[in-house]
Amino acid sequence: MQQQNKTFQLPIRTAVVAGLMLSSLLVAVVIIALQYYFNKNLAEKTLHSRYQQTKASVNEYLESIDNRATNEINELKQLPRLLENPQINGEVGQLLVAVMQRNPLFQSVYLGQQNGEVEQLINLQATPALRQHLRAEEADRWLLIKIFNEDGQQHRRLEYYDRNFTLRHAWQHQSDFDITTHSWFSEATVDEVSKTQSYLLAEMHSPAQTYSVKLPDSDAVLSITVELTGLSTLLENRHRDNETEIFFYPQTGGVIASNQPAEQITSLPEAPRLELTNEQLAIIEENPIVRVSSEKDWPPLNFSSNGVPMGYAVDVLNYISRMSGLEMQFITGDNWQQLATQFVDGELEIMQPVFYSEFRNFMGEMTIPFVDVPYGIITSSESPVTQITELNGKTVAIPEGWSLTGRLQAEFPDINIIEVETTREVFEAVISGEADAGMDTAITLQYITAQEYTDEITVHQGVDFSPAELPTGLHFMVNRQNAGLTEVLNRALENLSDSHHQALVDKWFNSIDTDGNPQGFRLERFKNDALQVSDKLQSIRLNEQDYYVYHQAIAINDVEPQYLTIMSPQNTVMSQVWSKTQNAMLVAGLMLLFLLPFSWWFASLILSAVKKLQLNIEHIQQRQFSAVDVPSHHLLEFSALSEKLLELSQTSRAYQQAQQQWTDSLIASVAHAIDAKSSYPTHHCVLVPELSMLLANEADKSNEQIFKYFKLDDEDKQREFRLAAWLHSFGKITTPEYLVDKRTKLEMLYNRIHEIRMRFEVLWRDAEIEFWQQTLQRPENRAMNEEALKVKQLQLKDDFAFIAQCNIGTEFMDQNTNERLKRLAKITWERHFDDQLGLSPVELDQQTDATTTLPVTEQLLADKAEHIIPRNQKAAEDARAGENLNQPEYGFNHGELYNLTIESGTLTKEERFRINEHILTTIKMLESLPYPDELSNIPRYATTHLETMNGTGYPRGLTADDLSVPERIIMLANVFEALTAADRPYKKAKTLSVAIFILHQLVEQELMDRDVFELFLTSGVYKHYAEKFMAPEQIDEVDINKFLREEERYI
Repeated sequence: MQQQNKTFQLPIRTAVVAGLMLSSLLVAVVIIALQYYFNKNLAEKTLHSRYQQTKASVNEYLESIDNRATNEINELKQLPRLLENPQINGEVGQLLVAVMQRNPLFQSVYLGQQNGEVEQLINLQATPALRQHLRAEEADRWLLIKIFNEDGQQHRRLEYYDRNFTLRHAWQHQSDFDITTHSWFSEATVDEVSKTQSYLLAEMHSPAQTYSVKLPDSDAVLSITVELTGLSTLLENRHRDNETEIFFYPQTGGVIASNQPAEQITSLPEAPRLELTNEQLAIIEENPIVRVSSEKDWPPLNFSSNGVPMGYAVDVLNYISRMSGLEMQFITGDNWQQLATQFVDGELEIMQPVFYSEFRNFMGEMTIPFVDVPYGIITSSESPVTQITELNGKTVAIPEGWSLTGRLQAEFPDINIIEVETTREVFEAVISGEADAGMDTAITLQYITAQEYTDEITVHQGVDFSPAELPTGLHFMVNRQNAGLTEVLNRALENLSDSHHQALVDKWFNSIDTDGNPQGFRLERFKNDALQVSDKLQSIRLNEQDYYVYHQAIAINDVEPQYLTIMSPQNTVMSQVWSKTQNAMLVAGLMLLFLLPFSWWFASLILSAVKKLQLNIEHIQQRQFSAVDVPSHHLLEFSALSEKLLELSQTSRAYQQAQQQWTDSLIASVAHAIDAKSSYPTHHCVLVPELSMLLANEADKSNEQIFKYFKLDDEDKQREFRLAAWLHSFGKITTPEYLVDKRTKLEMLYNRIHEIRMRFEVLWRDAEIEFWQQTLQRPENRAMNEEALKVKQLQLKDDFAFIAQCNIGTEFMDQNTNERLKRLAKITWERHFDDQLGLSPVELDQQTDATTTLPVTEQLLADKAEHIIPRNQKAAEDARAGENLNQPEYGFNHGELYNLTIESGTLTKEERFRINEHILTTIKMLESLPYPDELSNIPRYATTHLETMNGTGYPRGLTADDLSVPERIIMLANVFEALTAADRPYKKAKTLSVAIFILHQLVEQELMDRDVFELFLTSGVYKHYAEKFMAPEQIDEVDINKFLREEERYI
């Protein structure tokens, strides 16, 4: 059978356990996945709900402030005294103080006039930083700032009041305050309260919002500034965890409120005391307010946060302000060109900070440098840049208005330099690929990169710009119209100690958050395409971390919307989900561990049933049907399968028995047919199995060493041996029956002695004819001729009787007998008829002699050429398969003299070979048949009964070492049955004693096995067989002791 392709296989226990565990695991994974999904959705919904509640709280807080401020200002604008005299003094001042005490969030109240005069009442307890910034003393409770015009000059007066609103002290100086530039004043109306967007107070960077209204029948404007610091407290209380970050900011930028701790601003040491000359003091007295340029976006040197100037240079100027008494009024410009134009037009006294150049030194006076800042390069690639010449052939972006642009273009003509409006546009140009690199101060590039572009930009510091010598010191540039101011600034700068400079460096240069604090991000990024204003949760990736973001606009009373942005790291939110999921996984794992022994038990239950079924199947395969056991089973299908298997076993058993009976009957029928094939039916094929089984049963019971391993302990072994015995003469079916039945030497299909007799009759007639011829010729000699005739006829009778006796084959043919036959054979007779007439084509082919002229003289006994039949090719090939058959030259030799001279018996050597050749046919026939395993020895057992113990048997010439006990038993049974058979036409049956004697002789000649022979005698099998199958006259007394070895006689 063709071998099937091997497939991956598993033991059933492994398959069941694995299947159950895998299915359970799959269910667990699905359940855990669903739980994770629902927990994630629940966490996101919970988070979203918290964010919405936060938004609602912010809305409520802002609306509350909005309502209070709106109500208060509407009440104040209706006060008659205020309408009659819109100034903060006397009773109006007391009333405003009461309003601000009633509303602690009100930081100040303004009254502005169209002529530019302004009064501002400030609550000094609004914030601690406010008192310090406004130089108020401990006993001061209120500050009233008045900006008024006198003698064509604007003045600023600061009046400090105690808690009873009693003036304690005051001072004033010249001012340049333009109230019309403030939106609360310019946008105020009579009909409704105007409100600004949230912003940071310039005094202490705290968030605030201003409400204003124009007084009826007056040009005066009343406004209230409300502090929003409580909003941060509200956000902190709403989200106390350290992970959630909340930012509330206007569209213009700058954080108004947040739940994050306030950024720790490095405190600067107190300004040192500065000694000035009288001339310098006069200059300060003459110009107490100095207008200073301020850039929007050049961090950390000079930048604006919600309109408030900040940075290293601004802090240096604040130091100068405290040391000299100069008041720095920062003017923020949109770009450098605008500020430069204002400086040239005299609208600014100081430009800051600037690098030295001859042109700028011509434009104004340069102070001494106050800080050294080297340059840097940014690229979108991480490949290092160590020399500026590495950028040859590439495009470099720099901020517009740099004094170094011309020098760079002259020194490095191979670099394509493009100018962009701001430093941040330098970054955008590099990221978009418009420029290969960007250039600015290294600290500026590092600061912006750390805040916004950590993942996109690489800052290269320490770049070698040789051979160009670029200035790195920053200066203040003083307008030449302000003579002597430069000396004051230089004197102050020289007075700053190393500790002051180090404090400034630590605050602005060494505190850059390279990890990218989310609060440090420019919140304008939330307003671009990365996030959409939506009431839904969104995802954004910042600094290689994923965040949930809630980004909503909040608008109160149609004011431009402000933005609430809430961020939480997804890993923090998901940690609880993961925690629950891990707990579920742990429970699932424990359940799987619990299921493992259960699945093992369940698999064992199935495995035991399968093994039982497998064992029963093996029993059926081995045809051990009685061993098939079908126990009850807990599994219905297995129980049903077992019952089906039992039915299959019973059906197979019945079928096998029927097949066996049919096969056994067929073999028995063939054996009977072989026995009945002859005209003299025998019982050889029937009796040999009978005797063999009798002996085999005794051998099975014997304790002799030789029979120790011979057992017929089951039906299969018995059947195998029995069928082998039945088939031992199977090949005789092809043996001609005339050979088996050949009773005389001249017998073929008939006894040819009749032909010889007819020839003697011819000789007899010839003798009589000769007598009468001689008598006619010489009548006188009649008496003598009669006597001679009688003598000759007597001789003919004697010769024929001699030949007839030789034909019987019962006598041993000695040399004298053969010589007489040869002499008789030479007697001739005349044939007058053609011996080729009436022959078949085959017979004519065998005729070799040509027809001679008749009559022909023939010998009395002839050995003619046509008597010799050659062996055919197939017979020759079959014969060569036998090693010990002594194959003759011819197939047959029917010569008359040749057959009559057979020494013993009636068969020629060719005929005996042909009879013995049946064993080869048996071998060929039996070995060509398929056998089940239990019958596989039949071809061997059935074809070795003509072997001998000494190796002289045929066809294989086996010896005792090659012959098994079953083969030796069949050998003896075959010979003994042949000796005692009374149905053979060519011999007489031997008596029991003679047959045993002959067997003993064969044993002595090492032709038969001695142990089987002695078992045959000692077990009484010979007597049992004789009584059952031999004629009574054949049964005589046998002294078995004569044939046993000495040690066997006493058993």
